[in-house]
Amino acid sequence: MKISILTEKETKAIIKQREKLFSDLNSMLPFCRGSLHKFRVKRKTKIDGEQYRYYYNWERIIDGKKVSRTVLLDQVEFIRAGIARHKAFKKWSRDFENILEKEYLSKPKFQNLCTAKKKRKT
Repeated sequence: MKISILTEKETKAIIKQREKLFSDLNSMLPFCRGSLHKFRVKRKTKIDGEQYRYYYNWERIIDGKKVSRTVLLDQVEFIRAGIARHKAFKKWSRDFENILEKEYLSKPKFQNLCTAKKKRKT
């Protein structure tokens, strides 16, 4: 990886990217983690006989434990939108880390540490 000190123009570009990322963050809130799984349950009714009813199972991991909750059909779209916003948040987080890393590695203090070569013992 080639490391170089950023010019003033590049520094302004990084600041602009950072501001854009923070403005994008508000559009991703609130979000929820996990995944939705559709399943059906066979029920016997007096009127129709056997009938299938569809449900969704919302699974997520909290403190290392798998937690699931049965979700009604009218709640599915709300949770599905929250999960999509969480995926967008993960992408946002990776982009933000890349910008911060680029900015950190361009600092002159880091430059001096990386360019100093050790003498070879013979």
